[in-house]
Amino acid sequence: MANPLCLNINDLAAIQISEVIYIKKINNIVICALFSALICIGAFIRIPLPELSITMQVFFVLLAGLLLDAKRAITAVIIYILIGLAGLPVF
Repeated sequence: MANPLCLNINDLAAIQISEVIYIKKINNIVICALFSALICIGAFIRIPLPELSITMQVFFVLLAGLLLDAKRAITAVIIYILIGLAGLPVF
């Protein structure tokens, strides 16, 4: 019977790869949540100009599009929209 505490090199490699994948998933979730929060906060920061008023929301949406890949940027904006549709005053 094999000792469960003794792992061969293939088992260790599989464990390390699964940990890396798990960390990448956590990283994606945190980045999407961060940009969603920035978009929510940016909706309340206004820059008054003589003819119109610009919010920082536009800046943060464009920043998400520039810094993140398409999937994460779209996810961040969809999370923001869902937060607003849920009833929180972010629009």
